[in-house]
Amino acid sequence: GDEDKPLSLPYKAKEEGTYGFYIIPESGAGNRAPDPKRDDQPMLYVVVDTTPPYIKITGVQVKKGGTRGPLVEITWEAADPNLMPQPVSLEWSTDKEATKWNEIKYRLGNIPNSTMGRFTWEVPDEKLWKFWVRARAVDKASNTGEHIWPQEVIVDLEQPAAGIIRAKGGNS
Repeated sequence: GDEDKPLSLPYKAKEEGTYGFYIIPESGAGNRAPDPKRDDQPMLYVVVDTTPPYIKITGVQVKKGGTRGPLVEITWEAADPNLMPQPVSLEWSTDKEATKWNEIKYRLGNIPNSTMGRFTWEVPDEKLWKFWVRARAVDKASNTGEHIWPQEVIVDLEQPAAGIIRAKGGNS
């Protein structure tokens, strides 16, 4: 008919990869379109992707800050053949095992033509001086990879000072 109707094609892919499909319509009277030729392109491509993206925080550096607080520069590597356009989310938590993390910045991208990225965060709360940092990356199939920086980030840029109040001598 002239009407577009949805078509369901049950297919179980054995492994990840790109699958091409070519549909051959057939009428109720048994008339059908010709089979595709060897060089005919598929009508539809489907990418099967079950692997989470690779994401790794490669550096966390604390620096003297701006007007609100210290700066934390976070660098990462993120890679996947099917990454979303802005796949990286950076988060912080005071508990490494937390189920809910707080936003540093969502929807970050890698440096163009690179697997690396960088973001500098101005810590908004002066009471926040010790925390964990997590990076997550999402691909087009909604697979999510994550990495937690292995050391707790400590924001302590004050120069310690000490003085001698008195000295006491002994027998030896």
